Amino acid sequence: SSKVLRGLEHPQLPRVYDTGELDDGSWALVREPFDGGTLESWITNEDWRGTPAEIRALLESLLEVLVVLHERVPPVVHRDLKPSNVMFRHGPTQPIARNPAVLVDFDTVASVVSKGETLVVSPGYSAPEQLAGQSSPASDLYSLGMTMVFVVTHREPDALERDEDGRVVLGSALDGLEPECRRVLRM
Repeated sequence: SSKVLRGLEHPQLPRVYDTGELDDGSWALVREPFDGGTLESWITNEDWRGTPAEIRALLESLLEVLVVLHERVPPVVHRDLKPSNVMFRHGPTQPIARNPAVLVDFDTVASVVSKGETLVVSPGYSAPEQLAGQSSPASDLYSLGMTMVFVVTHREPDALERDEDGRVVLGSALDGLEPECRRVLRM
């Protein structure tokens, strides 16, 4: 993860200050601190309910950082995008437009798309192909979609009803969102 992060610079990725081996043989990564908490804590502890514009801004900002990762050669696949791995430099009182989400926890990153990868699964957030040990940029997009479902519904995706095709049943949960967001989240 430190090699990947050191090779990337983007406002929505953590700044890495140093890496090194500790006396016990483990590795440490020193990154910038974040005072704003995680997206998960915003929802569960602060009951944050973003406006339609804030939800769109959050979705767009996370898509932007995924584009940066996925356009690398080979693509960098995060493989564990979920609300606890989305952090903020400032708390929920700051508008998303001035407090963009930062994607953290690159311990499970895959820089090569291949079969037989290490299995990384976060129930409700991991794409179905990850259960078979395979991931691709599409896996991150699935995880982003499930993260946004959590933002909108305040419920874990694996606790939501699914239809016969395995899609999450959202009912009227998306009604207050901008049309583009509704369309993207229903895909």
